Parts: sequence; structure tokens; C-alpha cells
Amino acid sequence: MNTVFACPFCNKEFQIPEDLISALVKCPGCKASLQPSALQAMPQKVKRCPACAEIVQFEAVKCRFCGEHLAPRPPSAQLSGWSMIRIPLLMVIFCGIIGAIYFFLFFDTTVAVPTVNFMGSTVGGGRVNNMGLLQDRQNGIIVCLGLTVIAMFFSLLIPKKR
Repeated sequence: MNTVFACPFCNKEFQIPEDLISALVKCPGCKASLQPSALQAMPQKVKRCPACAEIVQFEAVKCRFCGEHLAPRPPSAQLSGWSMIRIPLLMVIFCGIIGAIYFFLFFDTTVAVPTVNFMGSTVGGGRVNNMGLLQDRQNGIIVCLGLTVIAMFFSLLIPKKR
């Protein structure tokens, strides 16, 4: 006569002959080593922790041995509608706009002109535009806005999670 048992780890039911009830058997589903006589005395369900492989209660949310979370986090704790790549893209967009504003408004393209006394009169002084610094300003604006446009394009390509 065979007795039906359910594996406490994978809940797969299997039959064991009466003469093997005290022997150690392997579950056909998860290959866990089980002793059927102990299964009869254990009415509650258990599972193994995926991190440390210790046996914990089936309803456990956190492993008491290693502290690993066993249950998936509630949907409210996850980012809803945003994939993890969208956040860095938004940061690139933000930094690109801030960089373009910096180069446009605050990047100084002028240099000081030294004053020289020549034949009793002062020549020079003040500030003049430097062509190299004007090119640096222009390149900074182009690069920042270009990165912003590319990041916007890629952020539109990424589908939202449903």
C-alpha cells in the first residue's frame, strides 16, 4: 500500500511505499531529501530561504537566519510605470539643461587687457572677448543640448511598465 505525501518545499505530491516511510527519500519535484515519518508529524508548511537554504515557515516574509526578504515587495514600494533606465536618462536631461544654462548665462568669454603707459598716456585696460573662449561656450551649449535631446529620444523609446 502506498501513502501520499506532499513535499513541504515544492508542494508536489508523491507516493511512498509503506516500507520506506522511515527511510530518507528524495522529492521528485525539487530533489530535496525528506523523511516521510517526519512529514507526518509536521503539519505546517515550510520553505527554504533562497539565500541561506535554511528551513523557514511558509508564511515567513523575512528569513530569521540571514535576514533575506522572502516575499516580493508590495507594488506600492516599487517604481510604478518607470523602468530603472528612465531615472538615469532623466538625470542626463536635467544636467544637460543646467549645463546649457550655465554656458549660455554664466560662462565668461572675456579676458582682461593689461594697461600700458605709452608716451604719457594710458593705453589698454578693460576686457575684450576671446575667440577661443567664445568657441568653448558655443561647444558647451551644443554638447549639453545634444545630450539632452538624445536622452529625451531614448526615454521616449523605453516602454512604460504596466
